[in-house]
This record gives sequence, C-alpha cells and structure tokens, in this order.
Amino acid sequence: MAVYNATPHHTTPHHTTNFFSPQDNFFIIDSQDLDSVTTKFYGFSVQESGIYDRHNMTAEAMAGLDGTGTYVSVERSDSNILIRQDFAGAYGLFLYNHDGRFVLSNSFLYLMEYLSRRVRITLNRDYANHFLSMGLCSSAYSETFINEVELLPRDAAVKIDVSSKSITTERVYYGENQVPINSREGMDILDKWFAKCTGIFRNLYGKTCNIEADLSGGMDSRMSLILLVNSGIDLSRICIHSIKAKGYTFSDDYNIASEIGQHFGFGLNNYENFTGAELNHSPEDIIKLAYYARMFGHNEFLRLTKKFEDRRFRVTGHSGEAVRTGWHPSESSFMKMHKTGIRKYSKALRKELDASMERIVNDMVNEISQRSDVAVSDDLAPFLDRQDRAHFGAEEAMYVCTNLYMLNPLYDPLLHRLKLNDEACKDQNLLMAVMYKRYCPELLNFPFTKNNSIAKSTQAFAEKISAQFPKAESTVHSRDFSVVLRDSEVSGLLANNNHPADMEALTEYFVEVFRSPEVRKLFTAYFDDEFCAYAEIHFKRTAHHPLAKMHSVITTTEVIKHVLLSESTQEHTITDDFDEFMASGDLSAYDKRTDRRIIINLILRNGFRKAVTLPGKVMRKLVKKFTRK
Repeated sequence: MAVYNATPHHTTPHHTTNFFSPQDNFFIIDSQDLDSVTTKFYGFSVQESGIYDRHNMTAEAMAGLDGTGTYVSVERSDSNILIRQDFAGAYGLFLYNHDGRFVLSNSFLYLMEYLSRRVRITLNRDYANHFLSMGLCSSAYSETFINEVELLPRDAAVKIDVSSKSITTERVYYGENQVPINSREGMDILDKWFAKCTGIFRNLYGKTCNIEADLSGGMDSRMSLILLVNSGIDLSRICIHSIKAKGYTFSDDYNIASEIGQHFGFGLNNYENFTGAELNHSPEDIIKLAYYARMFGHNEFLRLTKKFEDRRFRVTGHSGEAVRTGWHPSESSFMKMHKTGIRKYSKALRKELDASMERIVNDMVNEISQRSDVAVSDDLAPFLDRQDRAHFGAEEAMYVCTNLYMLNPLYDPLLHRLKLNDEACKDQNLLMAVMYKRYCPELLNFPFTKNNSIAKSTQAFAEKISAQFPKAESTVHSRDFSVVLRDSEVSGLLANNNHPADMEALTEYFVEVFRSPEVRKLFTAYFDDEFCAYAEIHFKRTAHHPLAKMHSVITTTEVIKHVLLSESTQEHTITDDFDEFMASGDLSAYDKRTDRRIIINLILRNGFRKAVTLPGKVMRKLVKKFTRK
C-alpha cells in the first residue's frame, strides 16, 4: 500500500516496530508463476473435532472443510491447485483474467498493487460512484473498482490446471433454503446443528476461558446465546460483551442484556479470566491491516490496535438477518433504499450517481436471482443477507490477523438449508421462533430493542412444530478437541513490543492525509469535489465512525493511483489516448448548466475551511440551499 506524504502534528513519541506482513496473510497466484504455489491455509475452520488454522491443520481436517469458519484454503497437487473458501466467502476471491493471463488473490489491495506494476487496469466508474455514495457497505455482487477484476461468488471453488495454465470455477452446492422446517428432516437438521454448536462451545471451554460472546437487546446475538446456555459452560467465567454507551440503541441494548445476565447468573464485560499478553500494532500496521483486509466494499475505517498472544474466540450473532427477516423489499423500495445516500449531493451530480447505483444494484439482484433460482417477487431477502460479506465477512477476515476468531453459529451452512417459514405460517421469523421455543423459551420473556417482537401466532405455531417432532434427549459430551491457543510467534515478538497506539494522533494523521493536496488533486481530477466537501461535514457532525466518508475518498484515490501507475506498464500512443477520450463519455451530454455548477463548487471549495467553523444551524441552511441547485 502506498504511504502518503503527510506528517501528523502529534507523532508517536517512541520508535515503533511493524509486525504485520501482507505476504503472511494473503496470497497471489499468477498463471505465469504457478510453480511457486504451495499448499497453504489462511484463517480458521470450525469442526466438531477442533478449530483448525495453519498451526494444527491436518489432512483429515482439510478433508472436513464444510464452509464453517473464516478461511481460504490453497491445496496444491502435482498437476492441480484447488482453492476453497468458507460459506460466507469472508476473505473474497478476486480474479484478474485477461488476455490469456489470470491472477488470483484473497485481498483486493494486494492484487491491485501486484497488477498495477505488470498489466494495464482501468477504473470502474459506476462502482466508484456507488461506493462513494453508498451507506455502510457495497451492494455489488461481482464488480469491483477495477473493470478487469471480478469478485468471485461466495460459493465458488477455483480449480487451476497447472500444465495448461487454465482456471475454472465450480459451484459448491449448500442447498440453501430448501428443507421445510415443518418436517422430520427439517427438525433433524436443526437438532444436528444445535448438538454440533453446543458441543463445540463446550469442548472449547474445556481448553480456554478466552471466550467472549456478544449480547445486545436484538434478536441475533440472543439466538447465539441459546447455544451457550445449553452447552453447560459456566457463563460467569467467560466474557458476555455488551456495549455500554449512549447513542443508537446502546443504552436499551445494555439494559436488556443486564436483565438476561441477572436471570442466567452472569455479569457483563468480565475480562478477568482472559490470558495472554497483547502485541501492540504500530500506526502503520493499523492502517495496513485495515486496507489489505477490508479495503474493498466497506466505508468504515476499522482500526485494530493489537494482536493477542493467546487466541480469543468471540461468539456473534452475525448473519442473523439471513435466518429471520424483518424486511420484504419490493424492487422499487429496495432500489430507493440503496439510493438514500445520493440525496445529499447536487442535482447534476445526483443524476450520474443515480444511474451508477441503479446499474450496480440491478446487476447484483439479477446475479443473485440467477444463482439462487429465486426472483425478487418470491422474496430475495435471505439471499441478499447471505451476500452481505462486505460487511461482516471482511471484518472477520481482518480479526483473524489479530488472533481473534469470530465464531458465527448463525452462519453455519447446516442451518441455512432450512426454509424460514411454512405454507401454514408465512411469517419469516418462524425458524427463529422454533429455535427459541425448542431450546430456550425463557429468552422470549425479555423484550427486544426497537420494539421488535415475534408474533404470538408465530410462537404458537413454532411450539406446535417442536411438539410434533420431539427432539431426542442428548447430553453435550466432552471429546478430544484440537486447538492451538498460544501464538508462539507473538510471544517471540513481545520483547520489542510497541506502546499502545495514540488513536487521537492516528485520527489527525488520517484527516491530514485526506486534506493533503495529493489526495485532493488526484481525486478531483476524476470525481466531483462535492464528495470531499460532504466528507468534511460528515467528520464534523457525526459521532459514529466520523472518518467513514473520508475513508471512501482515500480508498477511491488509492485505486486511481494504481490505475495511473498501470498506464506506465504499457506502451501507449497519442492516438490511443485520443480514442480513449472519445470513448470515455457522451459528448452530447455537455450542458451549459455544468459551467454554473463548477463556479458554485469553486466558491464553496475556496470558502469551505471557513464554512465548517460556522454554527451547525447556519451550516445546515447553507448545505440545504446549495444541494437544491
């Protein structure tokens, strides 16, 4: 990743050591260098016999990969290479396949850096427009910032024939949303999932107390708590994590989590039993980790400041939206939701952003519909939620690099074989209701935040299903369980440990990078300065992830730099340039009103530093006035 020429006012007062290595966490497979590819495992697999990573992976465990966990496996034989990924496709597999050459990586930035010094790549403007104006994360299915690079489906396995230097993909069939919950087969699958997860948690607890579990007042984390309650774990000895803060629904979440804790006999946020030291990342490592693992598809600048000597295991409710649903969008409302972030920009800019977002979202819906054999009218919501890997998936791959392993029982492929409802009960919360009624009905006695609830009629139907197909009495048994708890590599680095990173100084550095002439000039050569102006407003006015829009601009600028760098790798004539100028846009689209908007933007740009110091009420009036233009 490029290092920008911006020096923070408050530099770290001591020498820092960089520990993070992209080469150790991500791969490049180039068709021109297949002989160098060896078998490697990235991330971790969760199986009934253990939690496997590169330190304890065996041939038996490799054969047992079923999509559960956060991983990419590269398996080399004499003549073939097989690349498999987890059910969520958390890392992402990014493929360049052009002019008889292919290059594959599990990091978009790592691949882009590699390509830009070897081949010519071009900017996908529609993707960039949608990325700059999107909400939390990308809606794209296969498109990326680069026209020549695609994101492979999360259920794709890659096969490479070494002798012919050819690459193919095969679909891994998980049978999603196929088995009726109101059937013997459906309830057997649910009971098998329940026994598997409770057994894993019980046996992991037999090895370590370095377990934490998210708990809020929402539905998803509570479904995961069902498994912990039934696993036989002493919940007072692990950490049940709940955010205690103001804003969003944090206050309600914490109060409800506290009530649940009192009922089951555990407190919140107890880290006393955790073991192992912490290796502090340098500021440079914090930035590198954020961008190599999560540059693609997300606008939050997530900063992970340390790596744990003893691995930690965090039970989450991630992907709960895919096993229950609170929204059934029509095509029009779905599109309208994705265009919400566009309204803050001027009318002229909105027109372009609107067209880009419409194409990206329509293509995403069409690709998922074709791959899932489900139409939007038949309720695509669960399939869309499973596609949300730009949000949770990339975050989990990022945490792997810190020795924090996210355990997501609601993203187990076994559970996703079940349909969410039944002909006799159309409520998409039926599966969730069955889970509560069958395994821990008392958790329904506590309220949910945002006035969410499960209809009484749905609860009654769920209870009827559970009674119709009674579960066999079973006990969670202890067994041999393979897991490597201590990272000896981290232990060896602790002697040169850094002081904790100064997060205020890192924020100032990040803002200075955003405001640097290099970023501003390069970005505005391609995109409207309104994005930069709004990023400043967002930073001043937003408490939750204030750097998000600045991060979007910096990310896009980084892509532009690599696109420009790639142009120097190819011979290019003046006539080639002229042809590209003619093909790059519609000349008939020129409008004199554009000149007026440019003048307004110049006035705003020159006076912006003064404008951001105005009182909020005055600033909002000015923004409202000019965004009407």
